[in-house]
Amino acid sequence: MSKVTAPKGYTLRFTKTVPNVPHIASRLKGFPERCKMGPGEEYEVLLLPQEIRVVDILYRSEQTVVFLGKCQNNKEVALKFTTTHDILVESGAHDALAAIQGPVLPKMYGVLHGQDGEGRKMLCLVLERFGKQLETRFRDLEKNEKAKILNKLAEAHRTGLHHLDFVERNVLVKRDDYRICDLGHVQPHNPRCKWTYDFVEHVEDDDVEEGQRSIRCKGMRAWAEEMRFWDHGKLLLCQVVWVPKSDKLPS
Repeated sequence: MSKVTAPKGYTLRFTKTVPNVPHIASRLKGFPERCKMGPGEEYEVLLLPQEIRVVDILYRSEQTVVFLGKCQNNKEVALKFTTTHDILVESGAHDALAAIQGPVLPKMYGVLHGQDGEGRKMLCLVLERFGKQLETRFRDLEKNEKAKILNKLAEAHRTGLHHLDFVERNVLVKRDDYRICDLGHVQPHNPRCKWTYDFVEHVEDDDVEEGQRSIRCKGMRAWAEEMRFWDHGKLLLCQVVWVPKSDKLPS
């Protein structure tokens, strides 16, 4: 009986279920059937060498595409292609924030290195596939859902991350849990974030006491206000006018 040898690298095979639209991954050498890739020197790839089937597009823009990949054990991963610079920035941010990968950020499995048809380097960031992009505006969410997202953002701040593109499309939702994604535009949180206010524990609060020690982060305070976590004792009528709450007004 002939011995079956394990693959030495990684192969991306794009299936016919992937939408036929322009994307940068089509530059890969061997696209679409056998795109050979391997680990780089920066990070260990936390997946066994194997063929990964690419079955769908999760997100696409002019410079970026994120695919849904399926490993040989049916484990789902997100495969992100964008500029080399942005891949290096984002993978570096994930690495620096390893402590919150999983509960706050998607887990990073590594960076795959390949080439385009002309021999130029192409990188692929391999991440945990978690849920889908948030489609509801932050301010339109139920208050307890706002609280969960804000607590995730506060944890990221305390770990040293200041996300410069914190918008709905960069929040992933799966059932009643959330992850913050797209770390291509971040910077260190300086000075160190001192926010300790727990939004979930204060979900019944209409206001917050000014000057209290638990809310000492301008960025977190700004996002809580932007998401309308507190109404400050006022009622929004027709999404236009704020009026003081009164027993004479409908709730």
